[in-house]
Parts: sequence; structure tokens; C-alpha cells
Amino acid sequence: MFVSSFDYSPEKTRTSVMESLRCMNLSYLDLVQLHDVEFASGLDEIKETISCLSDLKREGIIRSIGITG
Repeated sequence: MFVSSFDYSPEKTRTSVMESLRCMNLSYLDLVQLHDVEFASGLDEIKETISCLSDLKREGIIRSIGITG
């Protein structure tokens, strides 16, 4: 059985962004890329992740959102 190590949940997304800020000692990120979207469980999961990133953008924590495959 294949178990994905990708976690696109809003909680993990926010945690990952905040950890990146802490590690780099920054107050915001210019760009956050959602990588390898083909490994998400489905479109609903991707929509939730993009919604979380949009919230972070509105909060001024990130400036731009990207998606890569």
C-alpha cells in the first residue's frame, strides 16, 4: 500500500509557512509555491490549500502564490 508523504491540509500549510518564516528570521515571504499538486488526494484538497494560502496573503504573511507540478 502506498502512503503519501504529502500533506496539503490547511493546518500543515500554515505550519509550514510559519516554520519557514522562523527558520529564515523573516516577517513575510515573497512567494510560496504549492509543489507537486498531482500528489494531492483531489481537487478539494488543492482548493483548501489555496484558500489557506490566500488567507496568509490577506494577512500579509506571503506576497504571492504559485503552483508547480
